[in-house]
Amino acid sequence: MDWKAFTQLIPRAKAQLQELTNIPNRASDIADEAYPDSARDASTKNAYRHALGTGMLTQALGGGTLGAVAAKMAGWGWEAPTLLDPRSTPEQREDSRHDLNANAIGAAMAMQARNQADLEAALRSYADVARVGQAPGAFARSPGQMTRTLR
Repeated sequence: MDWKAFTQLIPRAKAQLQELTNIPNRASDIADEAYPDSARDASTKNAYRHALGTGMLTQALGGGTLGAVAAKMAGWGWEAPTLLDPRSTPEQREDSRHDLNANAIGAAMAMQARNQADLEAALRSYADVARVGQAPGAFARSPGQMTRTLR
C-alpha cells in the first residue's frame, strides 16, 4: 500500500463511522415523514422507525446475515438497559420488547430488499398493519409481524 492510500484510511473510516451513527436520525426523519401525526413512542411510527433503523444499519453493514446480526446486536445494546433496569416500568419494558421485534423484522427485510426505497416500502407495509397488543418475549422469535402499544 502506498503512503497516500494509507493516509486516506483514517478520514474514510471516520466518514463511514459518521454515516453509521447518523442512521438512527435518518430513520427517525423518514418515519416522521411517513407518519407525521403519530406519536414518537408506542405507535406505528415507533415500530417503523425501529425496523427501518435496524434495516438501514443491516444494509450499511453489507446486507447479509452478519450485517443483520450486528445490527440486531446494536438494537439489543440500546434496549437492554431498559429491560434489565429494575426501575423501568412494565410499560417501558413492553415498549423495548416491541422495539426488539421491530428490529428483527427490519434486519430480515433488509437482507431481501434491493435498495433503500424497497426497504422503506416493505417496512411501511409491515408497520401499517402492526398488531396492537403484547410484545413477544425478549428472547422469543419474532412472529413476523410488527407489534406495538397504543398511545
